[in-house]
Amino acid sequence: MRRSGGALYVLLVWSTSGLFATAGCALLLLMLATVVGPFRFGTLDAAQAARAIGIWLPQATGRPLPREIARRAEAWRKLARRDEPVIESHSLAKLDASGARLVILPDARQLDRGQLYLLRRYLEEGGGVLLTGSLGVRSPEGEWRGYELMQEILDVPAISPLEREQAGAISAFVRGPLSAGLTPSQAVLLRGEPGVPAIEVAHSELRWSRRGAALGASAGASRRLEIGRGRLVWIGPGPEAVFEAEQVQHRALEEVFRNAIAWARRRPTLEVLPWPRGAPFAAQIVRGDGPAPNTPLTPESLRSFERHLESAMTMAAESGEYLRFDIPAAELEARDIGVLVARLHAQLVEQGAWLATREQESAWSRGVSKVLVSMRRMGPRRLLVNVTSRGDRPLEKVALRLWINQSILWARPDQTTLMQDVPQLHYQNGAESIGIVLPPLQPDASLSFFIDFELRDSGDSV
Repeated sequence: MRRSGGALYVLLVWSTSGLFATAGCALLLLMLATVVGPFRFGTLDAAQAARAIGIWLPQATGRPLPREIARRAEAWRKLARRDEPVIESHSLAKLDASGARLVILPDARQLDRGQLYLLRRYLEEGGGVLLTGSLGVRSPEGEWRGYELMQEILDVPAISPLEREQAGAISAFVRGPLSAGLTPSQAVLLRGEPGVPAIEVAHSELRWSRRGAALGASAGASRRLEIGRGRLVWIGPGPEAVFEAEQVQHRALEEVFRNAIAWARRRPTLEVLPWPRGAPFAAQIVRGDGPAPNTPLTPESLRSFERHLESAMTMAAESGEYLRFDIPAAELEARDIGVLVARLHAQLVEQGAWLATREQESAWSRGVSKVLVSMRRMGPRRLLVNVTSRGDRPLEKVALRLWINQSILWARPDQTTLMQDVPQLHYQNGAESIGIVLPPLQPDASLSFFIDFELRDSGDSV
């Protein structure tokens, strides 16, 4: 018996008198060699541990996993990339000892306080944890416990179960490290299940939605928390929630989970922003020609209308959407229209909105959708960014966001070739992301550049 390259080779030997007398018989035995494995022995080395995904299955106690839990675990295995070792165990301590610094719990419905204590300790020591679905809501016998433990874990005031039709999608609601790469308000269609939990949180990056419309502030579908030196991410649906045939939805939800893994590990991700120069949202002011109202607008109703516009502007700034402001010209005096439009225009400019007609917005969105980006780590504090434009028109002021996912002290661009234009960087000291405005992009052309940065906390990423 011998081991080679992590795989175990077993030579099957059948011995009879004189069998080994000829080289031909020896060759026959070599042809009968059987490979069993590969198996992983011992702990991971540092490079493997940096990429490993630990799957914690407390239910795996020597008996076959229940079908639903096995389905969820398999969905996570499929999500892992080829260079990411997947380690599974019923013991969190064994996963920790193996070197894995990211742990996923595919099914946490029976999570108890003892297991929560282990998770907290793992987090406090710098590990990353990714949870989905309901947490700690049932006993080992399947009895309902309620949401008390889940509220404690996620630090939210309220949790509500949804009906099946309310759980048919999640939408990108607030731009952030989890929704990076999704277009504003993009909905990911899901296999709706009754009873999935929605959390009450003000700025959840993902929200449960119905027919593409977010359900409201009490329908949060994601949560990010820093606990000790570690990070915890909760996302409402798991990767098993997408229909197998929906490849586009698979890719979108996979991007959400890749973002979650990157944030929990403090690893960088990169996205193309939807609007020129990284504008937080886009807008158009349109004077309508609707019929005259039965009753004229009063000063109070005019102020109410202005408050409505301000509220819509605030929501657009969070979601990054394109927003059309319709001014009911027939309901307002000419003087009021001019004052209202001027005030609204000034507010949009102050908030950094990109002002564009619907035609301009459509043309820009088509062009920027053909911009492809990738990055590669060239050192602990240097990244190589590659950009390719597959469109047939020049593009100016295309913006990216580099989520370093750690607090930044400073950052600067650098050339890959002499006389090269480099992008403009925008960031704040202590922020965890960098805005990048690219030089003009020519049709079917590429450019590359370096980003060098220093962190405020030089601690290791996981």
